[in-house]
Amino acid sequence: MKATFLSIVFLVLAVVVSATTHNQTTSSKHHNNSTAIAITKARSQNYIIQIRRESKLEEFVHKVEDFFENLLEEIADSLGDLISRDEDGMEKKFQVHDSYDIGGIFKAVGVKVADDRYLDRMSGLPDVTSIIPDDEIQFDLPYAEKRKIDKRYYIRHVVLPNSSYQNNYGENKTMSPVSGAAQQTHTSYSANTSGWSSTILPTSTDSSHKSKPTKVMASNNDDDDDDDDIKYVEQSGSDTPWNLVRISERNKNYSLPYTYDQSAGKGVTVYVVDDGINIKHKDFEGRAKYGWSTFKSKLADRGNATTSSYGSSSQEKSDNTEDGGGHGTHVAGIIAGKHYGVAKKANLVSVQVLGTNGKGTISSLLGGVQWIMQQAQNSTSPILINMSLGVPKTTSGAKALNEAVEAAVEAGIPVIAAAGNSKCNACDIVPAGSKQVYTVGSTTKEDAIDPNSCFGRCVNILAPGVDITSAYIGEPDSSKVMSGTSMSAPHVSGVAAMVLPYLDNPTPKELYKVLGDMATRNKINGIPDKRTPNALLYNKLKDH
Repeated sequence: MKATFLSIVFLVLAVVVSATTHNQTTSSKHHNNSTAIAITKARSQNYIIQIRRESKLEEFVHKVEDFFENLLEEIADSLGDLISRDEDGMEKKFQVHDSYDIGGIFKAVGVKVADDRYLDRMSGLPDVTSIIPDDEIQFDLPYAEKRKIDKRYYIRHVVLPNSSYQNNYGENKTMSPVSGAAQQTHTSYSANTSGWSSTILPTSTDSSHKSKPTKVMASNNDDDDDDDDIKYVEQSGSDTPWNLVRISERNKNYSLPYTYDQSAGKGVTVYVVDDGINIKHKDFEGRAKYGWSTFKSKLADRGNATTSSYGSSSQEKSDNTEDGGGHGTHVAGIIAGKHYGVAKKANLVSVQVLGTNGKGTISSLLGGVQWIMQQAQNSTSPILINMSLGVPKTTSGAKALNEAVEAAVEAGIPVIAAAGNSKCNACDIVPAGSKQVYTVGSTTKEDAIDPNSCFGRCVNILAPGVDITSAYIGEPDSSKVMSGTSMSAPHVSGVAAMVLPYLDNPTPKELYKVLGDMATRNKINGIPDKRTPNALLYNKLKDH
């Protein structure tokens, strides 16, 4: 009987919608710059309704609720008293579950719509600029082993937690250079995907690093009175990662130590928007924290059929899904690991927007970025975002993602992004193609461009990205060798973390300029595009 009733209801709904199609289309064109909104059907029945910047989000949510109530009334007028029999069932056909306001610039509402005809009516609301399907997107993160489907969990949609985040985690430990890193085996695993690829070499781990005394050096350039307090220390030893040495020298010489500012990014927080971080890894020394996770949403099973296979053999050893699949941990290690990292005293916060299979939804990324914005409002310390991920700009929802990231930058948060590994123009990748983010291409140990790196005018700087050793999931001292622009971007985030404390509340654009001015010029070979800057990342602020 219930099924029959609902069939009658939606038959009447179809008549109601059809009867107003002409007026609806006219209204939609009038309120949306004379262009009707194109709507692509979502497999998950979840959508993101983006609204105008000047619109008030709370008022729009009420408008949407009123819209649905009015629609029910139209149906009720046609069915009479029958509508009262299953009002709850009808309401389940349309739900408002999330709202997003990123810096007062990007505004949207997440909805679940069981009948697409509601969307046709909704597109005529004057505030609406686009209606985007919120299906899962493959971001194609690389992993060493073939994943086994041992456990599954669902990508939840966004609920904004009522939580506070402290940027200061207590006193940082005194850093000493370490040696005795893991030895690399000869077996390699490659993961090549459409648009994004990386290569991973498994490594054994060795927790018995032998530390050498820290050597403090004065800068070679004492003419810069603004930075006279900068002192440099060394990380030496045969196991010092080559990539760290390269960014601390103008010329390639791997017999030298890694030298860096002894403050090493202390007090700066880098938000790692990725697939999670193994925060218990020894290389993080307690400076890494869980922040926001799409898997911790209180809207447990909202119905977006996004599932993620739970990891590699290393991941199987971990009971905490917030560790992710290893990609985010590797990225975080490059940013701020004690041994593997650029800025060895910076703080790390995991913003988990992707599953271990590299899949995520636009709403997951919107929720993560919005959460960072909330933390920024309460922070008095420098922060930045690392995004070692991307999708082709033709991907459904990519435009909204790009606009959300740009909104965060406009609100004052620097974003460092990977250029991509599809050998294409980085302008065709989101968010790498945005003028608002700082985009990083990849180089090799031989000072050549990574043949898989994206290139072009949207690339801002180059950094080591091939055969990079860093922290990984599994054991507290696990490591892996990985390759790709995903590894290049965190080098830049690390240098940015070291530079920020010396700048006077810079805008993202001002920080980007300093990073570019510091870069080593004309050292990289094989760049395929003249518009790609021949600028290699350099970590010494005083020497530029």
